[in-house]
Amino acid sequence: MWLLVAFGKVLNILDAALNGGVQAGELLDQCVGYVRDQMVTLSGGAKVPLCSVGTNQREAVQEQAQKVGMPNVMAAFQILSEAKGRMMRSTFARVLLEMALAQISMLENLSQISR
Repeated sequence: MWLLVAFGKVLNILDAALNGGVQAGELLDQCVGYVRDQMVTLSGGAKVPLCSVGTNQREAVQEQAQKVGMPNVMAAFQILSEAKGRMMRSTFARVLLEMALAQISMLENLSQISR
């Protein structure tokens, strides 16, 4: 349910992961895969394999995706994809990942305004 987590908590988790040896680019790839899986489950792709989690987690992914909604899932995918493209051309991968996660953490606030 990382789309709904407060950004400060996301920064702490990200910092711990990076200090533990996780590579920013690999973590970003995993985030893209997870958001893709959310899109697949929201779209009704029941037979389409998930790429970030096992089949036994499909229901949990779908529940999380339903909480944030397809517009936020698609926006998160676009934010992460843009960050990935920028990451390939820069030397500050951590900052790009932090900025992408900050943008994603604000998506819920934007959907609250539109209601």
